[in-house]
Amino acid sequence: MEALKASLSACWANLGALAVYGLLWIAFAIIASIPLGLGWLVLAPLMVLSTYAAYQDLFETQQASDAGG
Repeated sequence: MEALKASLSACWANLGALAVYGLLWIAFAIIASIPLGLGWLVLAPLMVLSTYAAYQDLFETQQASDAGG
């Protein structure tokens, strides 16, 4: 439950960035689907990597500041 609260809080605090991110990925998904879905071979790993980078930016810096580092 605590993780859900932290995630919702982070999304709410970054609502503008989340909206831009979502709109860009919708556009990229449409473009990736045009060549018989082969663009997804590139897009899917990029989505995973960008989501992980966003997680690190939001939560790992927060954990470091909570730990005093």
